[in-house]
Amino acid sequence: MDNILFVGGFFPSKIRNEIIQNSISNINYASDALQQNFICGLKSFFPDMSILNFPFIGSFPHRYRKIYISQCTFNEDKGLSVGFLNLMGIKQFILYAKVKSQIEKWYDKNNGRKIVILYSIQYPYLKALIDAKLKKQKLEIFLIVPDLVQYMGGPNGIMYQLLKKYSINKLAKCYQQVDSYILLSEYMKNALPIEKKPYCVIEGIYNEDKDIIHIKRTEIKQILYTGTLARRYGIMNLLHAFNKMQVANIKLVICGSGDCESEILKAAYSNPNIIFKGLIEREQILLLQRQATLLVNPRTSEGAFTKYSFPSKTMEYLASGTPTLLYKLSGIPNEYYDYCFTIESNNTVEHLSKEMERILSLDSDLLNNIGKKARGFILNEKNPRKQCEKIFRLINNF
Repeated sequence: MDNILFVGGFFPSKIRNEIIQNSISNINYASDALQQNFICGLKSFFPDMSILNFPFIGSFPHRYRKIYISQCTFNEDKGLSVGFLNLMGIKQFILYAKVKSQIEKWYDKNNGRKIVILYSIQYPYLKALIDAKLKKQKLEIFLIVPDLVQYMGGPNGIMYQLLKKYSINKLAKCYQQVDSYILLSEYMKNALPIEKKPYCVIEGIYNEDKDIIHIKRTEIKQILYTGTLARRYGIMNLLHAFNKMQVANIKLVICGSGDCESEILKAAYSNPNIIFKGLIEREQILLLQRQATLLVNPRTSEGAFTKYSFPSKTMEYLASGTPTLLYKLSGIPNEYYDYCFTIESNNTVEHLSKEMERILSLDSDLLNNIGKKARGFILNEKNPRKQCEKIFRLINNF
């Protein structure tokens, strides 16, 4: 009998509101949604799967208001979200000890094959799992790699960069003990010591259970961006392109937070057609995506990091049924470009502006059909069971 344990850092419903209310910095809703979709898909193959959770949140006092994270059970007590002291400076050591202890407890009470699926390349989590494996021996590690540390954004300060380098070096040693990988981009295999180890690619998952239906589009045309407001993701290009558009009665709606937030606030103050909603709940995001006329991801192919990531908004955008405009990125499988508008090589602000104008001038029935086909593609091909079948085969063939 296979014993499966999923280890991650999502927000269980029992403490979700508490986490949101006490978070000071950016809340990673995309990571939370993806983890819960992994769990949904995996449980269709492994209904008795256990879940061990340590919410991915900022540390007290600068990024979280509470010093202690509440503990709770969920999923008919097959899931445990572990409470821990969330104090900056010692949090990572506490997490290491808690993760290792809980994995060993799970190991000791189960017989047969023991498999841990870890959603995290954070060092304390992976190091704890590997030390448990070395101690217990008969433990298989399947690692979900949502991002590569070397390409993650963050502060430019020397302290952060030193910690990042330290983490990269430590993780390099940990990877030797990983048995199999679940990657979000095919290119990730070139940046990890996978060698001949088995792997699969799951760029993302969309769960229809959280879908919002029967929403009418707004009468005034709206271009919408939802996500991290990082300069390297092209948000300022979208802002400048919108200001160049020669189209009347159109709005640009922006949701999220990031390093460009103050500039976007200034732009919204000076232009009433730019609406900045800040950081809002995912359910509201899905609603706005349905109501919009055009969804845009302004992330261009500039920067090596685009090879090693799949923008999570891609699935949400296409699943909304709203026409979507994307730049062609290496990390997005080619099949997606059959269901959206695409900019392949011209990264200028002027070209983005003209392309948005062109799309908005198209017949509404044509736009609706494009959105409808995109939605069908995501719901049929990228649902939790379909995507997690790849992990099921990986485990059975290991």
